[in-house]
Amino acid sequence: MGADISFGSAQRFGIPMGYGGPAAAFMAASGDFKRKLPGRIIGVSKDSKGNRALRMALQTREQHIKREKATSNICTAQALLANMSAAYAVYHGPKGIKQIAERCNSLAQLLSHASDTLGYKTLYTAEDIFDTVALHVDNANALRSFFESNNINIRVIDEHTVSFSVDETTSVDDIKILIRLLAKYQEKSLDVENYILTNQNNLKGIVPSKRRTSGFLEHQIFNTHHSESQLMRFLYNLQKKDITLQDSMIALGSCTMKLNAASQLMPVSFSGFGQLHPFTPINQVGGYTKLVSQL
Repeated sequence: MGADISFGSAQRFGIPMGYGGPAAAFMAASGDFKRKLPGRIIGVSKDSKGNRALRMALQTREQHIKREKATSNICTAQALLANMSAAYAVYHGPKGIKQIAERCNSLAQLLSHASDTLGYKTLYTAEDIFDTVALHVDNANALRSFFESNNINIRVIDEHTVSFSVDETTSVDDIKILIRLLAKYQEKSLDVENYILTNQNNLKGIVPSKRRTSGFLEHQIFNTHHSESQLMRFLYNLQKKDITLQDSMIALGSCTMKLNAASQLMPVSFSGFGQLHPFTPINQVGGYTKLVSQL
């Protein structure tokens, strides 16, 4: 779309709902700026007393944290989520991703059309939305309370704006429920079944000017493994490319060594310990620290 830099959450891309928990994110830049992406971003915030405070908003590693205070490594924690998104892309491929996107858009358009029919003021036309329908209402909190009484959460943006988002887990039945509740709140009647049957074939989709024309997921990996068995074999082959504890001992890297003193890595069978049994627990070795220091 012509942006020099873009960023956002990848939670929707194959990651289950985390309810505020960690989610992988993405940051992309055009060719002119790709070598200038920062490894660390400091954001301005406020402390509990309202004073100006600086906080680390983005970082690539936790090398600045002292060993005794370190608990985990942020790049490791997010790598699993990023790999889940990658596997999601491998499984569905470009055709599958496009089908998912078009289905989400169709359901959102149905909800938008129905909202217009019921007299709600939609902030965008059905052809201009992707997966989210925003409505201008007289009292957003009252509408939220009505939906909550029917066990449905809706997003309140401000006192006059609410929104609904559609994803790949949303079903046609979910849309029917939303339309029925919107009609009930307006005290209007609508034959929802007939309305959807009549309108689902008249959807225009995303306007051509906003459609992506360039290719994506063009690598062979994203165009090969589209069945469960194929994906499982692919993931297994990836696993076997790496060394694991079931194959051999693993040389400890910096991320682990910073949590352990060097003396803790000393093997019990080291020659300086004489005839010590190789499986004798460390805490039963008399003078262990003294021996290590002398070595």
